[in-house]
Amino acid sequence: MKQLYLFLLLFSGAAGLNGQTNILLTNTEAENVLLGNFDPADYAPAFPVSDPTFIAQAIANNVSPDSVRSYLEQLASFYQPEHRLRHGEHQLRHRGRPPLGV
Repeated sequence: MKQLYLFLLLFSGAAGLNGQTNILLTNTEAENVLLGNFDPADYAPAFPVSDPTFIAQAIANNVSPDSVRSYLEQLASFYQPEHRLRHGEHQLRHRGRPPLGV
């Protein structure tokens, strides 16, 4: 009898599980992409980059270390760990900067 109750409980719980099938998209282009009605060449980059040296050089030329630091400080404000790595603190203090999140 316990097995019957267990079966009915599990079956009634599984019967209520449904995937979302009533998806409404207001953007017809997004709907066509989801349905697979598109040409992948339309979404290919005009200038594909696969050379790691070019990517590294572009990052070095276009990213400011000060802006990266400010972004990391903003991100660190969301999460303050219980303890910090001593090695990481030492490296930051060695350069004359306080550790992130302080």
